[in-house]
Amino acid sequence: MYKAFNAKHYSIGIADDMISAGLQLTDLNLLDSTCERLIHDTSQERELKETTDRQQFWERQASCVRRELHTSHRKNRRLLHSTMPKHIALLLQSGCQPLVTIMFANIVDFKTLTGHLDAASAITYLNKVATLFDTIAD
Repeated sequence: MYKAFNAKHYSIGIADDMISAGLQLTDLNLLDSTCERLIHDTSQERELKETTDRQQFWERQASCVRRELHTSHRKNRRLLHSTMPKHIALLLQSGCQPLVTIMFANIVDFKTLTGHLDAASAITYLNKVATLFDTIAD
């Protein structure tokens, strides 16, 4: 007589399900090259996931860098507009930069140095300082 055989049939969707059940692809009795194809496909699937994860990471990084760059440009614009006349700041922002040197100088104790001078002498003094700066810049 034949004995009844009760076997459970499992449905495995992907190779990872099989591996988590404790089976390996080489445990399957497969004909031709099906086993090798499954192993190859699983390997490609893993590589694709890793590549996708790396791409998403770099996209997030690029997004952060773009935000930082935008913030930096905004700060630079504010600084430029706070230190230059509006028309000069706009020219510089547009890329128009003729042969020009912009220098900011604070003459320490200017009032003390020029307090005893008349206006014409103070202007002459400032002109000498500006000429000296021009010489240094060239």
